[in-house]
Amino acid sequence: MENSKFNELKQYLLSLNEQGICLAFSGGVDSALLLYLCKDLNLFAVTAESVFQTSDEIKFTKDFPLILEKQKEIVSALKKLGYRYITLDLEGLRRGSMDN
Repeated sequence: MENSKFNELKQYLLSLNEQGICLAFSGGVDSALLLYLCKDLNLFAVTAESVFQTSDEIKFTKDFPLILEKQKEIVSALKKLGYRYITLDLEGLRRGSMDN
């Protein structure tokens, strides 16, 4: 994501912080990224269960906050198992640079 687009998104999310943000969290890539970017904001994430989702998908949405909390432990364990490319540097994305 370009720095200017990323900064626009950050500013927009910050502008909503006071009133609070309700995020429809599906567990997909888009809503997972938004959930991560909003983790320090006044956020309420909502997942609607339906017949179109498997029980595993619903479980993932409920477990996702724990995954974020345990991110460093998970990455460390996967690296010990030999995985080389396992994470997207979301912290770098938050800073606006994927190179740092």
